[in-house]
Amino acid sequence: MRRSTYADSARDCATAQRGRLQPRLSALIAEVRALRRELELMLALYAMPDPREVMACRAQLLDQWIQQAQGRRQLVCLACAAEEGVLTRHHLELGQQTASTTSDRALRALYWASVQRWSRLPVAGQPRTSAPVVRRYASKIVAADMCEKCCELRHDARRFAPHEALAPLAPLALEHDEMHRTDQAVTMSRYDCMACATRWVRRVLPWEPFVSWSVVQSDVASAATPPGPLHALTAMAVGKHSGLVPSSL
Repeated sequence: MRRSTYADSARDCATAQRGRLQPRLSALIAEVRALRRELELMLALYAMPDPREVMACRAQLLDQWIQQAQGRRQLVCLACAAEEGVLTRHHLELGQQTASTTSDRALRALYWASVQRWSRLPVAGQPRTSAPVVRRYASKIVAADMCEKCCELRHDARRFAPHEALAPLAPLALEHDEMHRTDQAVTMSRYDCMACATRWVRRVLPWEPFVSWSVVQSDVASAATPPGPLHALTAMAVGKHSGLVPSSL
């Protein structure tokens, strides 16, 4: 009976820790979103017609911000670079120095999520992992004649920017996180590929640091988003996966 009491106490403590961590993670994720909006506004001022120039400028700005920032701001910039697909090993090394000296578990969790995102970024048209990561809310629909750009997006379904052949459609209605009874809404956008006619939905999940892309059929484009609050972030920050960098880094 006494051992059971200790186990119950440990579980209650872990639950309380996660409860305290989630609001801080949500605040960090909101900062990443705000930074991305700031970045897009700056890029819009340059009015560059070539998407490759836009990407190069985006990478340059984020590199400067990561190099110049310190502490919390640096890790927020790093997470934004991860979402935009321009994160480098050097950025991770800078972030590791910051994450290893902070006592904020939410910041360490954000850094870990950026590391995981970087580890799955495609290199020279090939993903770092042997196969795309399939999440429980990912669509199982795969177009047989999917173009090369859509195949790359399928392997890198956590980046924010659509590829150049994706044309935006009318926005979808916002969905609310009813399961967790919050006022946070899931922002959903639809895109059609002009090259292969694949239809995509991009979901901006307020409880996760990176967006989610999925292939959908035209008649199910407004399907509900399954819940997924914080996933491995909280488990990493307060559970047994507490290391800052995988052993392979």
